[in-house]
Amino acid sequence: MSYFLKIPFKYLIVLLSSLALAVFYISGFIFIDTSLNAGNANPSQQNTAPKVETITIKPHEIRVWNEFSGNFQPVEQVFIKPQVSGAITKIFFKEGQIVKKGDWLFQIDQRPYQATLGQAKATYLSSQSQLRFATSEYQRIKGLLSQKAVSESRGDTTNNAYQVALANLNAAKASVMQADINLGFTTIKAPISGRIGRAEITIGNIVDAGPTAPILTKIVSHDKIYIEFNVDEQTYIKTVRDEKSDMVVRVTLPFDPSTTYEGKIVAFDNQLDAKSGTIRTRAILQNTDHVLIPGMFAKVQLGSSEKQNVILIDDKALNTDQD
Repeated sequence: MSYFLKIPFKYLIVLLSSLALAVFYISGFIFIDTSLNAGNANPSQQNTAPKVETITIKPHEIRVWNEFSGNFQPVEQVFIKPQVSGAITKIFFKEGQIVKKGDWLFQIDQRPYQATLGQAKATYLSSQSQLRFATSEYQRIKGLLSQKAVSESRGDTTNNAYQVALANLNAAKASVMQADINLGFTTIKAPISGRIGRAEITIGNIVDAGPTAPILTKIVSHDKIYIEFNVDEQTYIKTVRDEKSDMVVRVTLPFDPSTTYEGKIVAFDNQLDAKSGTIRTRAILQNTDHVLIPGMFAKVQLGSSEKQNVILIDDKALNTDQD
């Protein structure tokens, strides 16, 4: 037979509330006890104050730098043009290579100029023969004139023939020289050392000389190069008034800041740009690795003429905001 405990509903509610209150007190006791134990823990396990790094602030002797933007320009630049007309028969260089002064670049057909030189030499020899005959005849007539054996008109005619023969010889000599010069122009050589561009006219093309002569190629110097940039009026005045000024520049490329090129100011422009308040400045650099080429842009740092004692602070110690 089954037996059930019969408890009125109101007493059941009171019983459940008492059990819940008992659980709350027991949990609170455990929490307070745990907190007390934590307060007695090892002090080394508690949070400590953060360490603060310190440095000693002292003056340093440095050169103050101002920063500008500039671009490279060649120290020497030559546009190669033909000085005689003719067909190009040979090209002696490769595009972009380094050439030295005197290296052969182009060959123009020499045969017409060799023929002209040969003709000029033949004319020169003929003029020499004519001058020898005219000289001999003039000396003979001159002796007869002293003896009154010939007329004065005959003497004048002989003297005139001698002068014409002498002039013809000088003209023939000049023709030989000009023909030899033109023959030499058929071999086009590099007037400067530097990096050469592409051949604008290829083998087989006929070129003309003179004002309308085409550009065959271009050479720019490579050992040294200019950097041109604009400086403000204040920097310009400080520079020109400092007689001991030896303003140096440091140049870096935008995509290669690891390499620095050093140079010095060589010239300022003769006029200030009224619109920008700046003046064009030129510095020269040693292009030792031959990487710098005209037209490239660079960052230019212009140093003060003398070093100054200033106090330096690490960037990490500075903080800025919108105020």
